[in-house]
Amino acid sequence: MEEFGSVQWEDSVESVRLQNAAEALGNLKDKRRLAGMERCSNISMQSSKESSKHSVATEKDDSEDLSVGKVDFRSLRVVPTTLETENGRPSHFLSISDDNSQRFTFESRNLSSPGDLQPNSPGRDLRSFIDKDQKDIELLATAQGRRFWAQQQILDRRPEYVTPVSLKIFSGTWNVGGSEPEADLSNWLAADNCDYDVFAIGIEEVQPLVGMGAMTTDSSRGRDWTAHIEKTLRTVGDYVCVCARQMVGILLLVFVRAKHENAIKGVMTTEVGTGFMYKGGNKGAIASRMQIYESTFCFVACHLAAHQENVSRRNQDFSEVLRRIVFTEEKSQYSNLSALLFANENTISIPDQDLVVWLGDLNYRIDLPLEDVLRSVEEEDWESLLKHDQLKQALKNAHGAFLNFNEGEISFPPTYKCNKRKVGYDVGTESQTPRTPAWTDRILWKIHEKHDGKTSTESTTDRPENFGLQFLAQLDSYRRHEVFGSDHRPVSAVFNVTASRLDQDKRANVFSEIHRKLLPKLDLTPHRINLEMVQLGYHPVENIVLSNEGVVPVEFEVDPAEVPDWLTVEPLQGTLPAASVMKLAIKANLTRNSELFKDREYSVNGLSSQAFPLTSRLKINVRNAFPRTLEVESAFLNCNFLGSSLETMIEQYPSEEEHIPEPLLVLCKLLSRMYPSKFDASTPREEISSIFINLPTLGESVDILSASALGTCLLEVIRSMDGGLILGDAAAEIQSCDVTNPATVNKIIEYLPEPNRTVARKVFATFNSAFEGDMTAGEALVSAAARSTRSTESFREGE
Repeated sequence: MEEFGSVQWEDSVESVRLQNAAEALGNLKDKRRLAGMERCSNISMQSSKESSKHSVATEKDDSEDLSVGKVDFRSLRVVPTTLETENGRPSHFLSISDDNSQRFTFESRNLSSPGDLQPNSPGRDLRSFIDKDQKDIELLATAQGRRFWAQQQILDRRPEYVTPVSLKIFSGTWNVGGSEPEADLSNWLAADNCDYDVFAIGIEEVQPLVGMGAMTTDSSRGRDWTAHIEKTLRTVGDYVCVCARQMVGILLLVFVRAKHENAIKGVMTTEVGTGFMYKGGNKGAIASRMQIYESTFCFVACHLAAHQENVSRRNQDFSEVLRRIVFTEEKSQYSNLSALLFANENTISIPDQDLVVWLGDLNYRIDLPLEDVLRSVEEEDWESLLKHDQLKQALKNAHGAFLNFNEGEISFPPTYKCNKRKVGYDVGTESQTPRTPAWTDRILWKIHEKHDGKTSTESTTDRPENFGLQFLAQLDSYRRHEVFGSDHRPVSAVFNVTASRLDQDKRANVFSEIHRKLLPKLDLTPHRINLEMVQLGYHPVENIVLSNEGVVPVEFEVDPAEVPDWLTVEPLQGTLPAASVMKLAIKANLTRNSELFKDREYSVNGLSSQAFPLTSRLKINVRNAFPRTLEVESAFLNCNFLGSSLETMIEQYPSEEEHIPEPLLVLCKLLSRMYPSKFDASTPREEISSIFINLPTLGESVDILSASALGTCLLEVIRSMDGGLILGDAAAEIQSCDVTNPATVNKIIEYLPEPNRTVARKVFATFNSAFEGDMTAGEALVSAAARSTRSTESFREGE
């Protein structure tokens, strides 16, 4: 599991009392939403290096300081402090502050020491107290965190698709001593007329274990006993046999009530012999594993080595059974023995199940003289006898047999060796070896350690889709039954089990909802933009806002193949943290090398200029989501003289004045007819574009024009000029001089070569007259002229 912070404390941290934390961070949380979309253009994300830290920065301008409002937990400062209280016991505090100097303190009564905390490192649990949403955002920033979050969501929502189902399980064992199936079993299997859901029955010595009967399986005896038991069960309900397996004298039967038949799956049954040569089936076990609803069960019918002195052999037999029984899927190519040697994901062992019920003739005896045992039986002093019970001793041994198995309280007489046809014990005659009564027939059980005897919050398997299943098993009764016909008496144990019933459709809906939450949620505002008219030397910019309304980071990339050469997009790619926004700048970047100038559709002649509509659809690819589309609409103003060198303009557009091209002369004449005014650099683009388009026909129509618009057009022609207007050292001198002093400007201009000198003199004189020496107009003209000293590469590469 990923470590989401280096501040760690005990699970009991949930009892930590937070003082005013919500109020302290309330204002920060409220800043998440921006007041208006007009403010979004100021938002930017940090560089890709900083964005890997999942924090968002804001770009500031002179107008306002805009905050995205995302609480960055890595900016919190955590300082552990220890104070001594009135009773002398230390009390541990955490002082927390953020970069906005908001400060709050809370006390932990469960921190073992202040050393459990590392200053200046926020912990995952700390975040959960401050802001659950922000905690999720931090957690979901990584793939491992998203997996953890999804699993936790599945757990939290399990009541929506998992319902508890109660099962009453009857387990019983009886060594029938090779007798025929004639005994009345109702006192054992139908004693309480209970509505049992499952019957797990183990029968030992269904055939006499003498001669070949101790080596081979007589399946007819197993069928006879199965039919006899089924006959008894029909008197109490409708049951279906899901397991019937015989190995020599051992028979394991499992029945389920018919209404649960469709809930049974994954039934796997196998056997292990531990008798003759440690392989014979006269001793050993049969085990059947199955899944009932979403819980797994294993029932083991066992017959271990006999005789008082063979305790070690019985313990060894148990270990062999536990080690050698391995369940394999039906499609597995491995045999049971091969599965031991080549373990794979298809193999399942006995301890892997939610509940294991181990029943049978375990043959453990009581280490007391016969007389002492009989006296205790007469007095019903079971406690004295159990102190010397071999199985109880093994259960107490940390390394003994049946480790971690449980057995119910024994409050009934020993089950062996009884009279076959009457009450009492057959202890033998003087000529026979005495047989001491003992509890040889036992039922033990074991719950998987993940349940810890309680309702589980973990998976019944390692598969994430099974997270959140519940399981609870409790012993209801453990007793002996008086059924005659053998020297053993049958034993039963009844369990009340709470398993989990899974609604597949509801689970699929929950999984789908959780999956949708983890999908990237990238939104564009707006989805369509209108750029101002595009022309050489002018680069309008529009910003759109990318917003991540989801809980996971969004990785995006603007498809470069979809970006026309007259546009640039910044940034082209990036990662947008959850619950954050950033701007995407769409900028016109028209150069002389643009395909627009090569397309005859956009060609113009002479001084004529024309506007052509432009549209482009930008595709923004989003990882693990559908792409988004941004529509860009604009117009292309094609002026032949824009971007040309001064010499080319003079050659192509000669005028009545020597060295001055026609476009510049027309603009200067129109500007000279205007009334003197102040220069306004914020002239609407529509007016500027209109002047370029109608330049040949403007004539004397100066009344409808503004001096600032004409001046701006003149500046743009000079700015786009290839090769420059003011060259060499003169450019640096004119930038540092007083541009409102005509004498100083003309002195610098005189050093320029022709035709630059004539054009510069004309333009500066016109500007000085039209704008009455306005400093703003002069500085704008110097800026355009000085910038034009760059070569045409500037316009080939873009501004």
